[in-house]
Amino acid sequence: MARNILKKHDESSLEKLSLLITIVQKGKGDFYIDCLEGMGVNTHFKTKGKGTAPTKMMDLLGLTQTSKDIVFSILPESKTKSVVDKLNVKFATVKNGNGICMVVPVSALIGVYAYRFLADIRIKEK
Repeated sequence: MARNILKKHDESSLEKLSLLITIVQKGKGDFYIDCLEGMGVNTHFKTKGKGTAPTKMMDLLGLTQTSKDIVFSILPESKTKSVVDKLNVKFATVKNGNGICMVVPVSALIGVYAYRFLADIRIKEK
């Protein structure tokens, strides 16, 4: 059954996914989610965080406030470099927009529907 569901979408278009973790100042998470959606990244989870790094390290990273927004986003592996480069520009140009991000490859995912949801694949089924 799963093979039939995949064939409706064309198996050759299935792509590896990556998890993008973005840590920004408290209150900036929604701004960065909007930016990411403008880049075609549409699956996100936002949570609150609290920094524990020493003041010297935080000053070096430009993160003076300890309360953070953490945004977890799923994106196709092929978009990661472009998205990270664009985020880097945003971090440098947006007022109080400093942040850090990292990308982790998704090495395993079980379930066709879970994949389609995370990859933001919409199929009209008859």
